[in-house]
Amino acid sequence: GCGLCVSGIELEVTGMDQGWGNSGDSGVVVHVLRAGGDVPGWEEKPLLRVTFDHNRHPSPNHRLRLDNLFGPLAPQPGDRLQVSLLCPTYPGWSSHVEEVTVRLRCLVVREELLQSSLPEDWQAYSGAAFDRLWEGLRSDASLTIDISHLSLRGQAQQDALIETIFTDGLEIKPLLPRLAELVSRRRVKCPKNTTELFRKLDEYTPVAGAPQDERHKKNRYDALRLVIHRTFDAMEAEGKADMLEPVLLHYAEAATECIYRWIREIGNMHDLVTGEATGVDARTAE
Repeated sequence: GCGLCVSGIELEVTGMDQGWGNSGDSGVVVHVLRAGGDVPGWEEKPLLRVTFDHNRHPSPNHRLRLDNLFGPLAPQPGDRLQVSLLCPTYPGWSSHVEEVTVRLRCLVVREELLQSSLPEDWQAYSGAAFDRLWEGLRSDASLTIDISHLSLRGQAQQDALIETIFTDGLEIKPLLPRLAELVSRRRVKCPKNTTELFRKLDEYTPVAGAPQDERHKKNRYDALRLVIHRTFDAMEAEGKADMLEPVLLHYAEAATECIYRWIREIGNMHDLVTGEATGVDARTAE
């Protein structure tokens, strides 16, 4: 017999939301409608999703690709694809799509009867094969991954990473005392999560995405602390004390997230205050 097996899917979308907000709630999703099954609800994870967010992708042209789509996740005979436009019901929110293209990549599956036969003693090798497999799995190095390497290329392509600052040999003062002094002098309310973020940076608390190597983690955290100090320096030197409260609010929003969100918010707030361009869309911070 012979047939086709879906091995990948590609989605191209021309569309965008209202152009502000950048909450990531709007976009286009592709669900698989299983033969004889119910229509998937919005809470079910889609096969592909394009997110409308001007901070991450300001162009209305979007393209996503999913490769190595095998097994039960892949569309099966009789299944259909459902493409839906998402838009929240917030006041003033809108989404539009001008064009959607879905392409499926398939492999030809052919069944052939093997004319040869296994040697009579093939089972004698099964124990050795299992031992070799188990030996490879015994080492934790074969089962772990440095999560700090994930998505770095994607973050860099979207300009979501500030330049690396090498801090070896620099004495960077703790953030918490300076925060307490600024808040007291300017008489503003400091969000609890901002204090938590600064505590994590001062104490080098591990978070998702942070380097596992202690020296590299210290360098990454010290670089972020240095950017925050520079932000506060510019705020005081340039008479922008009125920006302290909104900046602290943005720090607070990132406190419980991964290190990539820290980098994004800390870099954006630095640019918002200084007028430089080292982060992502700092001048459109809400």
